[in-house]
Amino acid sequence: MNTNGTTYAVLIGINSYNDSRNLPNLEYAEKDCQDLYEVITNPETGIFCPENVTLLLGENANTNNVWELLFREIVTKPNNNDTVLVYFSGHGFILGEQNQKAYLGTYDVDIVNLLTKNRRAGLRMDDLYEDIFSISPAKCVLFILDSCHSGAFVPSITKGINTEISKIQTDEKLVDKGLFSQESGRVAIVSCPPDLPSYESKEFENSIFTHYLIRGLKGGAVEKETGEVTVDSLLTYIRNHAPSKQLPGRYGQDYGRIVIAKSSPGWEYENTQKQTIINVSENQLKSQINFQLNPLKNPFESYKFFIDRLIQFLKDDFPVSNIESRILEAVRYTCEADFVAVIRQTKNNWIVREQSSFKVEELSQETYIKNIIAQISPIISLRKNIFNPDYHGSYLIDEESDCAKVFMFVPLPSKSTKDLMIICGLSKNLYFLEEVYGRILGSLYSATYELTYVQNSLLEAAIIDDLKKTYGYVSLELYYRRFQLFCERLNEMIIHFQPILYLSPKRPYIYSWEALARDPQISSVPNDLFKAAELWGLQFMLELDIYFIRTAVVAYHKAYMNNPGRRRSEDIQELSVNVYPQSLMHEAYFQAVKEIIADEELIQPEKLILEISEKLPLPDNLEVFRKQLGTYVRDLKIGFAIDDFGVGHASVSRLIGLNPAHVKIDRDILQQVTINPNSIDIICRFVLDLVSEGRSHAPKVVIEGFDSTSPVTLGKLHKLGIRYVQGYIVGKAGNEIGRLDTQQRDYLKNIISSTD
Repeated sequence: MNTNGTTYAVLIGINSYNDSRNLPNLEYAEKDCQDLYEVITNPETGIFCPENVTLLLGENANTNNVWELLFREIVTKPNNNDTVLVYFSGHGFILGEQNQKAYLGTYDVDIVNLLTKNRRAGLRMDDLYEDIFSISPAKCVLFILDSCHSGAFVPSITKGINTEISKIQTDEKLVDKGLFSQESGRVAIVSCPPDLPSYESKEFENSIFTHYLIRGLKGGAVEKETGEVTVDSLLTYIRNHAPSKQLPGRYGQDYGRIVIAKSSPGWEYENTQKQTIINVSENQLKSQINFQLNPLKNPFESYKFFIDRLIQFLKDDFPVSNIESRILEAVRYTCEADFVAVIRQTKNNWIVREQSSFKVEELSQETYIKNIIAQISPIISLRKNIFNPDYHGSYLIDEESDCAKVFMFVPLPSKSTKDLMIICGLSKNLYFLEEVYGRILGSLYSATYELTYVQNSLLEAAIIDDLKKTYGYVSLELYYRRFQLFCERLNEMIIHFQPILYLSPKRPYIYSWEALARDPQISSVPNDLFKAAELWGLQFMLELDIYFIRTAVVAYHKAYMNNPGRRRSEDIQELSVNVYPQSLMHEAYFQAVKEIIADEELIQPEKLILEISEKLPLPDNLEVFRKQLGTYVRDLKIGFAIDDFGVGHASVSRLIGLNPAHVKIDRDILQQVTINPNSIDIICRFVLDLVSEGRSHAPKVVIEGFDSTSPVTLGKLHKLGIRYVQGYIVGKAGNEIGRLDTQQRDYLKNIISSTD
């Protein structure tokens, strides 16, 4: 936030709603705003003048008033050197099952009216962004969303669901990540991660998020170097001090350093007084060498034993008819249950899809199942929210039996059906009647959807991945186990090669090759590895990228040596290998590439192209990233390509700044022709003009994913100036490389020459 400009703030808080049936009362939303007002206008630490801060509370915060106020304070008042802070504390919800839209709950919003009559009779997030945030002349717009504890998922809540059981809708799903990545100077902070609620606290008399937000602004988040509170230092403070269930998220890019509170008087003196210099002698260090550091206890440590028992059972031979039954048998054994089944709710009744063996001697299995469904069906049929994907399980206790028994219900994810795992006859005192155990059992069964036989390592990996996605972290022991599973599977992968063709009506040929990762068991892309790397971060990405660059180059050299007549190093064509942007910034990857190209018998440096996917964000500091790429080009003599241009995080500024040797246009661009016949003409000409502007050696533009189903012909692409394509044009990728044969060359000549 540039303190040379003017700062404006709008603080909106709503405790009670006109539609109280669907939007229950909150206790502290309005107080959150009032307390925040006191902090940001404090003359000692605040940078907002009281006359530039507007409070809109309670009944006054109706849809029209909120819209008019935001338009005035964000669009009309500021100039291009100003900053606007918007804070909202209240309900937020998602409307619709198919075309979902996110709303902020204003005082007068009517949920039923939104559902049945007018979808725009409320404060929609996409409208706010497009009509206010994005067109504001302000240099920075900071949006802080604290959508509180009692908010609910719509339309389920309009059907009379018990809100005590319903899972609430969290902020991060209210904010479209794409919106705040399109403009610089636009950043959103949300109060909690996906699938977790935002809580109020009687102890703090604020929401938990706002309590730590205010503490950070009062000085807890002060940067030691400057004495100021910035967006980044504030987020770091909240994440380090708030409970794990209340960790904020941030969306936005290229927003710079935004200051939101200044240093207090005497800060520099106080900060100096607090510093303590500790000198440790070499002898003291040697004397402590036998001490061992142990990590603090993590709440997920206890779950590893349960996961190990499940997986160990699956390793043992057991005669069952299919993989689903095998999983249910493992659950029955591990939970010490009488019986486990998956039941599906149909229009009029419940049916049993899969089941375990049965260990109740007094009754037949058929009678037992009928009795269970008869008893529990009315209960779970009434509580339709039991199938909410944010609701990980529930249980009920049968006190009427001789020995109190517990029935546990775990909803299974499905887009088209309502399936429920029921674990029957549990002991009342069992330790695993907790949400996390329900999540483990659900993820274990769901992992079988993509398997044809029991693969223990994939099932175990799926469980740990799901815990990470759901809760944001796991224990150190589970993390190391997941990395071990990742490495074991990674080392099984092989490389296939796909040709990149040069288009010519007279002499088409294979220009270069791309290395593609393949699972040798099914000869397809190991998507689970890439998803895991992106979920778990740098260590996984780095391990994957180093493995594939080494494996690809060695396999490429071997394929060339098996290709008669083309065994000289100068005959080797370019090889493209994909890499995550994060790996390129790490010294370990640089050294791995350096070691590979040191042996020129494997590949000449100038023949190696590293493809950077635009489906993932580039590092925040683009200038540092460009310099790192320059080091690869200057010291190692290799080239770079931009992959997947046109989707995800692709942007013109990145394309221009990275000086790639190749630019690959994603196959999804081709599909735009079915919507707009002229789109391919516009896109191809735009990219060709862009990459050639001011350059003597323009990057090669490659169309990816071309095959017989593509809505554009090779003749059309050639006419537009495209000279390189990649895809299943002359066959699938394989472990061999070669030249086009006569039949393939004639086929290409024919379709390239065609103008249809």
